[in-house]
Amino acid sequence: MGCKAIDYSRLRSFSLTVALGGALAAPVVRAEPAERDDGPVAIRQAESNQPELASMRQWFAELDDTDASVRESARLKLMGMRRQDLPAFQKLVRDSLPLVPSQAAVLRQIVTHVYLAGEPYDTTGAEGFLGVKMQETSVRLPAADGAEQFAPAVGVVIVERMPGFVGARMLLDGDVILGVVERPDVRTLGMYEFQMVVKGVTPGTVIHFQVMRQGQVIRVPVAPDPRPLEADVNMPELTFRRQRKADDYWEKAFAPVVKEAVG
Repeated sequence: MGCKAIDYSRLRSFSLTVALGGALAAPVVRAEPAERDDGPVAIRQAESNQPELASMRQWFAELDDTDASVRESARLKLMGMRRQDLPAFQKLVRDSLPLVPSQAAVLRQIVTHVYLAGEPYDTTGAEGFLGVKMQETSVRLPAADGAEQFAPAVGVVIVERMPGFVGARMLLDGDVILGVVERPDVRTLGMYEFQMVVKGVTPGTVIHFQVMRQGQVIRVPVAPDPRPLEADVNMPELTFRRQRKADDYWEKAFAPVVKEAVG
């Protein structure tokens, strides 16, 4: 979850995608996956893959932990795998059959995200991007002095996350983002303000969101991805193309392993 060497391989913006000047004028580059220090590669030892595989096995087992925070931590770590880790992960899944419900429920989400995190796309590389849809909202927070008073706060609620981009891994549907720690000057965080803050972040730079999740305000570190060149003009088509590739991979590599069927 910490800082990432720029992992140029995720996507998209919010419910209302606002076309703002500057991005399309910059030179186009190809966003390619890079080595990261927040996934299994962080544990890699040059002479052996065993520590990495052991870690993946542990995280997969922890998806069935009775503690919800342990399960969520395991999901985050597995979604931080590299695309080239998927064949080893497939074997791990095969060896773990039959899967428990909590593993089966998130397996496709994990595989899809990891596969698409390694899928290149065109970008200027100049602006940050989360890969989420959002809506503006307001919530009531406990007043600073405690008691039974509540103070209103404006934020944005995450309503959809795009696989393969940092928002899909680090955020959850229903999260309400109340602020950005590094930008205390932005006191009212509406949809436009939030989009501008994220676009102003250099891709790969870690920032911290103040997030209301399940009634608790927590701090979530996020390293935005490079904004896709098509974000303001053809985002649905880009999303469709990427998702189709991920679906094809799942059907070929993992669906036969778990013997998935339609009923």
